[in-house]
Amino acid sequence: MNPNIVFIVLNSAVKSRIVCDLAEKCFLNNKRIVIYIEKEEECKLIDALLWTWKQQSFVPHKYLETLVNPQMEPVILTTGIEESAEYEILLMYDPLPMEIIKKFTVVIDFAEKYDSNGLQLSRDRYKIYRDHNFEINTMQPGEFLHTALQ
Repeated sequence: MNPNIVFIVLNSAVKSRIVCDLAEKCFLNNKRIVIYIEKEEECKLIDALLWTWKQQSFVPHKYLETLVNPQMEPVILTTGIEESAEYEILLMYDPLPMEIIKKFTVVIDFAEKYDSNGLQLSRDRYKIYRDHNFEINTMQPGEFLHTALQ
């Protein structure tokens, strides 16, 4: 089964905030999510941000260096994915190879319109997804947060 690709359009550099919003949305809808971040420093930054970004909410999560057989945490931050375990949603802060993407039901990717290089890379990924006949939905951050995963 091919994953459903959701491209979140970013018009400004608010990716870390949107990642936290998406993690909270998944948690509140009882969806288990893996957030892949290539660089360990950035992964630790998102980990810290999840603890402090909203005073009125709590998103239980764990930071793992490599996801192999994690405990059943609702939100996992990782710098490496070898297996998807029992997570249906993959949020790609950074791109991953197709063989990993195919293991998930929903894959969230970003179209970074505020950065010309990031935009071109996201267009390239979009073409690859289309060539693999994946279902692709493009949404604004607020649109996804209010409609998806209901």
